[in-house]
Amino acid sequence: MIGGSWQTIGGIDGYEYEASVNEDFGNSVKIETTNSRDKVYVSAGKNKVTTLYARVRAYIVIDDKGTREYTDWSNISVDVGKN
Repeated sequence: MIGGSWQTIGGIDGYEYEASVNEDFGNSVKIETTNSRDKVYVSAGKNKVTTLYARVRAYIVIDDKGTREYTDWSNISVDVGKN
């Protein structure tokens, strides 16, 4: 299981976090949160994983309908070694 958090950005309504064992983010897990201090944990289950790909982006709500405007994704990869 891998965990992560990120630096707070002022004036932001929330964050979208995505993690995958695939570089193209196929079969990814997406989590939304309003607090950058929330801890996000992803488990690869029984799979042997050596690299975890993760990204996060912030959003603001721009109208009463809940329409969101997103920042670019911030990509990272984590070498988790052999399980």
